[in-house]
Amino acid sequence: MSHPEANRFLKQTFEIFLNNPSELDRLLSDDFVQVFAGGTNNRDKFLAHSTVLTESLLGAKINFEDVNVDNDGVISEIHTIALTKKDGSEAVLRFLAFYYFKDGKLTKVDELNTLVKGSSEDSDLGSRTE
Repeated sequence: MSHPEANRFLKQTFEIFLNNPSELDRLLSDDFVQVFAGGTNNRDKFLAHSTVLTESLLGAKINFEDVNVDNDGVISEIHTIALTKKDGSEAVLRFLAFYYFKDGKLTKVDELNTLVKGSSEDSDLGSRTE
């Protein structure tokens, strides 16, 4: 995967993830897993995570700070996301993430995030499923 392809993949995937979770299903392998500091979300939980965010947010602005692709096609990136929740409050999170692929589908996202701005209750926004 080239850098332009990786950038396109990230922009398209986040657009689907935050605005159209029903389309996300087609991008994920059957054994997809999201790994984060507090645990894991399997495929179904990750789809629930997308739905929960879509239903609780008014908007999101993503800034990709650094995107790299290794020889095996693994994408690594750092991004900051500013979120506006439906209650009007805001949160900002910063992520370091690795994206792994199998047979053209996303099979694993391994990420760490930190809450930069917002309520302490927002610290799970990167993995929240309920």
